[in-house]
Amino acid sequence: ENPNFSYAYFNRANLKFQNTNYIGAIEDLSKALTIAPDFSEAYLNRALILLILDNQEQACRDLSKAGELGISNVYLLIGRYCNN
Repeated sequence: ENPNFSYAYFNRANLKFQNTNYIGAIEDLSKALTIAPDFSEAYLNRALILLILDNQEQACRDLSKAGELGISNVYLLIGRYCNN
């Protein structure tokens, strides 16, 4: 598969998010992650949408994965939302 497709899904997810189509955005981010499992920004964005939707458990898993993949500032979010 063409790894560039992960960016197509990522970009479409951002457009869906802007139109408050949160479920569609999550679906596209999940597709991007299926293609590129190390796409840290996709984990971060999916986590942020999941927090909006009050799904803290899954959001915290995605934040943790984003951190493992190198986005160090997610640990502030983990400290705020995941260590309750």
